[in-house]
Amino acid sequence: MDKIRAVICEDEARIRRGIERLISGFQGWEVIGTFSDGALLLEAMEDQPLELDVLVTDVKMPNVGGVELIKKLNQTHSVFSVIISGYEDFEIVQEALREGASDYILKPINRKKLETRFHIIREKVSASRKTNQQSAQNAQETKDLTYTKQVQLLNEMMLKSEMETADLEWTELFPAGKFVLLNASVDNLSFNKNIFTDSDWKTWIFAIENIIGETSQQFSNEKHKNCWWWRGEKSSYWFLLWFPEEEKDQFDLTAGFAEVLQRNLQSYTPLTFSIAFEHYFNELALLPSMREKILSLMQLRIIRGSNRIYHPALLTEIHNESKNDTSKNIYLEIQKIVVSIEKLELETVEKKLNILFNELKKLASPEAVQKSIRFYLFRVIVYLFKDDNRGYEFLYPIFLKLKNTSDFEQLKSDIISWTKDVINEKQSVDFHLNQIDKAKYWIQQNIADSITISKIAEEVYMNPTYFCEVFKKQTGETVLDYVTRVRIEKAKELLTQTNLKIQEISEHVGYKDAKYFSKLFHQYTGELPSKYRNIYHIK
Repeated sequence: MDKIRAVICEDEARIRRGIERLISGFQGWEVIGTFSDGALLLEAMEDQPLELDVLVTDVKMPNVGGVELIKKLNQTHSVFSVIISGYEDFEIVQEALREGASDYILKPINRKKLETRFHIIREKVSASRKTNQQSAQNAQETKDLTYTKQVQLLNEMMLKSEMETADLEWTELFPAGKFVLLNASVDNLSFNKNIFTDSDWKTWIFAIENIIGETSQQFSNEKHKNCWWWRGEKSSYWFLLWFPEEEKDQFDLTAGFAEVLQRNLQSYTPLTFSIAFEHYFNELALLPSMREKILSLMQLRIIRGSNRIYHPALLTEIHNESKNDTSKNIYLEIQKIVVSIEKLELETVEKKLNILFNELKKLASPEAVQKSIRFYLFRVIVYLFKDDNRGYEFLYPIFLKLKNTSDFEQLKSDIISWTKDVINEKQSVDFHLNQIDKAKYWIQQNIADSITISKIAEEVYMNPTYFCEVFKKQTGETVLDYVTRVRIEKAKELLTQTNLKIQEISEHVGYKDAKYFSKLFHQYTGELPSKYRNIYHIK
């Protein structure tokens, strides 16, 4: 058993040394510090906290006395305190016990009596240690079980195409705040799997997951944030980082985590990884949508290469690099197209695209054509979505066509069609101010039906992620909070004005599970539906 660690506070040096000798001679005890005043101990604790179990202190000292010392120490530490004093004052005894003193011993000190008392204290400290260790173990086991359940839920929900707003009870297992989703994917997977034996590949996967686990834990411990990770498809891994709502540096913290993770994986394995992450989001129901955006972002490897970290802000950087590879004539033609796009002159855009492709025919090589077209694609996206770093998800499909199409006329047709689609998307988003009111009205009219964020966004012709961002900015609440509030308000109306059963009301407002409905209703109103009806029902 570890020794009991004691600290002595006594202003008389002779008595202090005597107490130290006595306690040091008791079995299972050690004195780790002695002080002539309570103030000196408190200062020492601020500089370098002592891991003490028992405080032995005099009552009266020049600056900070024993009772005050116990009171201050108990605010930050859990210790057993013993008062030793030459004053037989009942009020002092009472005050000391009130502040948490475990014992009160009068001077002069009798060695045998003191040893007996300290044996009892030792048993109490030992019992307290066991209790604390068991509590810590139980807490860790609970934390581990919760983490495992959270990861299982994240893995399941990521694969869903959309989530019904009435079936989001699972999100209550997660703290409210900002979330950032990341993906880390092995580069050149097919090549790497072919050069390793199955046994070696399993060994490296084991090593990779150990590195990921340690890096994620380090992030959680050092940054006081949460990090969940789980396996994805094709030797990729997903990470969900959590930040409190007031956090402003989530981008830098996420980028830092990605850099450390990538560096650790590259240092200890023969593989390279590319990592992609998106902007933060508040709604866990957006996981499937964020997953698709990140997979699209990861496809920038086609032009940017492997072993990189991809994020939306990188779009501008790639655009500027592409500009340097584009001839002056072609750059001017592209600028003319952008001006026509600004004026929404779709017919003119198509005509100018034909002129652009006539210029592209004059280029010396297919590679030069591809570079110029890439610059055009980036130029359009950066221009149209310059205010919100969006639109890159439109690049992946056209990149594939650019890579796989050898027919020049077909490529021209694909680029014209792509341009029209992107313009239409931007036009629909630009009506977002009126669209939010339309979305709220649609929710109110459809609360009995299955409602997902994707469905609402589709009704108002907006991207689900962007819709959530705009909705929160304009209304001050999340989409899910608004849907739930509207449903609860309708339920209150039905409870007070009809004789429908609770189950029927639950279904009328979109909840198939009456128990979950009752739980939500209680969270929002402070009353169960049945009690609310009894109080407010209109007869």
